[in-house]
Amino acid sequence: MVVQIEEDLKGFRFESMMEMEVSRSFPLLSLTNDAIFKIYFESEKNRTELKGFLQAHIEDLSDDYFDHIIIQNPILAREKADDKTYAVDLLLKAANGDYIHVEMQRKLHDDFKNRMHRYNARVAGTQHKVGETYGVLKRAISLVVIDEKLFDDEENYHEQIFMRRLNGKVFTKLQEINIIDLTKIEYADTPKKQSWGQLFKVRTREELEMLINESEEMSVAAKKLIEISEDERNQMIAMSFEHAMERQRLVENGAKRRIKEAEQIEERAEKMTEDATKLAMEAKQKMETAEKQIAEADLEIKSIRKQQDAEKLKSARNFLEMGMTPEQVAKGLKLDLSVVLEVI
Repeated sequence: MVVQIEEDLKGFRFESMMEMEVSRSFPLLSLTNDAIFKIYFESEKNRTELKGFLQAHIEDLSDDYFDHIIIQNPILAREKADDKTYAVDLLLKAANGDYIHVEMQRKLHDDFKNRMHRYNARVAGTQHKVGETYGVLKRAISLVVIDEKLFDDEENYHEQIFMRRLNGKVFTKLQEINIIDLTKIEYADTPKKQSWGQLFKVRTREELEMLINESEEMSVAAKKLIEISEDERNQMIAMSFEHAMERQRLVENGAKRRIKEAEQIEERAEKMTEDATKLAMEAKQKMETAEKQIAEADLEIKSIRKQQDAEKLKSARNFLEMGMTPEQVAKGLKLDLSVVLEVI
């Protein structure tokens, strides 16, 4: 398996991971890598770091709320046989029954908002059992870390989203989505949020040393990231994930390109159809105009010929009255003799 992974990865540049060098001996793995994110926060040894990360970003809760967090199966149970199965990065349960869903989304897909809404709704739905009253419902809290700008209209590192009334007042806090935007770390409203954001985005040895020297909490958190990064198995897992992400990106880009090309072909076909229809209508109009002109010309020719015939008949009478024979008149005016005889 490892050999196959190494073969797959030959010549592949893992920019998000390999650029973060702490030393020449090993690459510093990134928490923006989904696999490393889960390894870091799922580890029993890192419960203090998980608590610190949650405390920094989930507000209005007491410190002891996070003391007895239990990691749950991240596969969300289906409500019906034909339901889609959802797998989240981390699913946690607090001592009071609240569920906390934690997600790392480095790249945003087109349906990101719908996807996060569905995850949160499914987490909320898993706690309600048949026969229970709605009064027993606990909070479903989503904490989603992104590394791509989602909202252009606000400079907020932390967006807190509830169900609200039109007047802006909160309708309920049972469902809550927290968006942590790593592209806006400078706008973090607390030092702890900023420090955690920087740990996610650390790229150089100097940046890491600054975090280690910043506080005891971040020193331990940063050193544990180094420990994870030193493990060759974790390096291979991270590389494999990056490879899979790159392949997915290429597939998606290829699919998007093919869809765009198909749309362009369809647009060209529609334009060609419109142009052909327009040309056909113009040709029909020209044909109708030509037919009308031909009919008018035929009428004009008949009218001219009728007028010429009338003038010849008048000339025939005049020549006959002058004493010319019918034969002479017919020959001179190029008329049939029977026509001339009818004039007599």
